Amino acid sequence: MIVKRLGALTMGKMWGAIYGILGLATGAFISLYWLLQRELISSNNWLMMLLGLPIFYGVIGFAIGLIVATLYNWLAKLIGGIEVDMG
Repeated sequence: MIVKRLGALTMGKMWGAIYGILGLATGAFISLYWLLQRELISSNNWLMMLLGLPIFYGVIGFAIGLIVATLYNWLAKLIGGIEVDMG
C-alpha cells in the first residue's frame, strides 16, 4: 500500500492536539519548578504556563501539521508516496 495523500486539516488537528498535550506537560513542569523556587507565590505566571502554553503549542502544532501535510501531498505527486506494508 502506498500513501499518496494526507488530509491537511486532519493532520493539523492531530498535531495541534499532540502539541497541546506537550504544552500542558511543559507548563505543569515549569509551574512546579517555580513553586519549588518560591517564585510562583508572588506572581500569576502559573496561569499563563498552565493555560497559555498548551494553547500556544496547540496553535503552532496545528500550523506545522498543515504545512507538513501540504508539503507531503505536493512531493507525493512529484516523486511518489510512502510505501507501507500492513502485513
